[in-house]
Amino acid sequence: MPSHYKAQVVVRCVDYRGKEATVEGPWVGNGQTSSRLCSASPNVGVLWQYHTYKYW
Repeated sequence: MPSHYKAQVVVRCVDYRGKEATVEGPWVGNGQTSSRLCSASPNVGVLWQYHTYKYW
């Protein structure tokens, strides 16, 4: 990825009741990892995740 781009993870979470929420990790540059935890609860899972990029 060119040095003037940043990346971010986006995660869609679901709890045991079926309630969904979208959370985002931090914007990071080359050599870094964007991550985000849905919840510390074992009753919450990940529906999907993707990475998005933008030019800085």
